[in-house]
Amino acid sequence: MHKITSINQLRNIFEQLNSQSLVLWDINNVLLTYANPVVRSESFRQRLWGIKQGTTNKQKFWSRWIQFHATQPVQLVESATLEYIATLRQNNVGIGVLSSAPGDTVAEARRKQLQQKIGIPFDPCLFATHLDKGEVLHAFLKKITPGTYQHIVFIDDLAPNIALTAKMVAQHGITFTGIWYCADILASLPIPSEEEVESLAQEFWCAQQDSNLRPTD
Repeated sequence: MHKITSINQLRNIFEQLNSQSLVLWDINNVLLTYANPVVRSESFRQRLWGIKQGTTNKQKFWSRWIQFHATQPVQLVESATLEYIATLRQNNVGIGVLSSAPGDTVAEARRKQLQQKIGIPFDPCLFATHLDKGEVLHAFLKKITPGTYQHIVFIDDLAPNIALTAKMVAQHGITFTGIWYCADILASLPIPSEEEVESLAQEFWCAQQDSNLRPTD
């Protein structure tokens, strides 16, 4: 597993790939990230967890969670990624997505965001909803013609996802390169204030129009 902090550190790896290679990208915090720094902050995630713990209607919470995140504006993590993807495509390297999506609504939103921000088709587009990423990729590889790919590169911001995927790819006798992407640009973003976090959390749960869905004290 290679740990990188900038997409430019992948230049040498990308230059070695060919038409029997497949590069799979995670979406969140690899290709795209939320434009609103509050939404992508750990403090906001913890606040939503507090809301979830305080509601009696978990199904409505998750419905709102999916709707909320699917409609949040996104931006590229690094603009240089566009150039690398275009070059890989020109060299006939496979370009795909392997990302988590809690339901079809978020998966469809991610497809539209990729088209808007990147404009280059990804194939395959694999979304982990009920299975982990390794199992989703394993199922895909079982369906395609053996030997289609000799090398798979997977870029993700979470090391455990890479480890799970590596185990599954090994079962198919395919060379695997795992890239743990911890973008410097995201680490350097300002931390939102408590007031900003609370304001967005209030917006989130008030939109439910459900008195039972409220943050814990």
